[in-house]
Amino acid sequence: MLNAIFAAAVVALSVGETHTVKLDDRTEAKLTLRKDALQIDWNCAESNMEYVNSYYKKPRWNVWAGEAVDCTFSSSGWIKSPTMGVPNYRQLTNPSNTFFTAFYGKPRPASLFTSKTVRSDKAWTVEWIIPFAGLETSKYPDAASEKVIPPGNVWTFKFSRRCETGGKKTLASSPVVVVQLPKEVMKPYQQIMLICYKGVKSQKAGVSVISCALRNTADSEFTGKAKIYLLAGKELSLLKETDLKIPAKGAIRIDQPVTLPEKAAKFHIRTVIEDRNGMPVRISYDLPIENPWVEF
Repeated sequence: MLNAIFAAAVVALSVGETHTVKLDDRTEAKLTLRKDALQIDWNCAESNMEYVNSYYKKPRWNVWAGEAVDCTFSSSGWIKSPTMGVPNYRQLTNPSNTFFTAFYGKPRPASLFTSKTVRSDKAWTVEWIIPFAGLETSKYPDAASEKVIPPGNVWTFKFSRRCETGGKKTLASSPVVVVQLPKEVMKPYQQIMLICYKGVKSQKAGVSVISCALRNTADSEFTGKAKIYLLAGKELSLLKETDLKIPAKGAIRIDQPVTLPEKAAKFHIRTVIEDRNGMPVRISYDLPIENPWVEF
C-alpha cells in the first residue's frame, strides 16, 4: 500500500507536457517541461485585486510579508520517496515581481532563473523559468570542494502561497510533488560539472583572477567552448572565449585575470560552457567580485 502511494505521487513529464498542482480553490501551479528548462506558471485568484493592484503598483521589496508565491525544489530527488531532496533551491515572488531565489539557503545572484508577474482585475499570475544549464553543481558551502552535484532526472517540489489581503493571513500549500524528467532531456546538462568557482585578488590594483575547474563525467571526450563574461552593474561584456577539449572522465582548470574598470558598479563574473553545437550546457551563478575603486 505504501509503495502504491509513492508510485501515485510520481509525475512523468515529456517535453511540452504540463502538470497542474492545485493548492486550494484559488491557487494553482503548472509545471511545463521544455527542452532547455522547466517552466512554472502560477495563477492566484483574488477577490480583493483592487487592493493588490494598488498596493503592489510600486515595487515592494519585502517578499517575506504580504502576498507571495513560494516554492522549494530540488533536482536531486528520489523516485521512491516524496521528500525534499538535498541540495535544494527556494524561490519567492510577490505581485510587484520582487523575485528572491536561494541555493541551499544562500542568496546569491541567479539571473538565469527568471520571474515575470502580471496583475489583472481578478487574479495575479507568475511565470518562472528554470534553465537546466543554470543549475548549480559546486558543492555548497565549500565551493572549492572536489565534490559536485549533478542535476538528476527526478525533481521534488513543495508549493505554497501566502495571502494577507483584508488583514487575514492564510497559507495554502501542496504536498511534495515528485516529477520524473526524461533521461535524454537531462543528459546534456549532466556531463560538465563546475567543480569550483572563485575570484582571487591579484597583487596588481584593479585586477582579479577568476578560477574555475570543470569536470567531464562522461565516458566520451567533451569538445566545446568556454565564455567568460564581466557584468558591470547591468552591462554584460565578453572577456574571453576559448575552445575546450576535456578528456573522458577528465578535468581542467581555467584561470582568467580580469582588469576591472574604474567604475562605480557592482562587478560579477559569469562563465558559460557550450557544446560543439553552441548550446549552453553549464552556466555558472554570477560570482561577485570586489570593486577596488568604490566602497559599497
